[in-house]
Amino acid sequence: MRQAVVPAQYLQIALDLATRIARGELAEGSREEEELCNRIVLYIQQNIADCNLNVTSIAEHFQISSVQMSKTFRSVKGQKLPTYISQQRIQRAKEILSSSDDGLNEVAEKSGFGSVRTLLRSFKQSEGMTPSQWKDGH
Repeated sequence: MRQAVVPAQYLQIALDLATRIARGELAEGSREEEELCNRIVLYIQQNIADCNLNVTSIAEHFQISSVQMSKTFRSVKGQKLPTYISQQRIQRAKEILSSSDDGLNEVAEKSGFGSVRTLLRSFKQSEGMTPSQWKDGH
């Protein structure tokens, strides 16, 4: 049976993986790469409301090259990391819209968009309608 990993151990695991990835020691799609990507996904979920969450900040958190992390994420998850972050922000905005009467300022803040303008642009690009139109239809 596997032992639970405590938060302090996550950093060491990430550092070890980063070193091995940088050296090219891990095969594409390896278990270690999948674990790293799963930790990245979890980190994004936990920090989606942070409007400063981006590839660079995630790479700094895991102490890995942003270029290598992006390549690994795309290889394992099949999509670019910025696209994934944007999709998660849109999903979070939808959850807030469907479960509250929060205004667009609050929705933008809680879903990690830096402004209402950015929320509106991203939402319309992704969903083909504004957040208000989406909410009216759901």
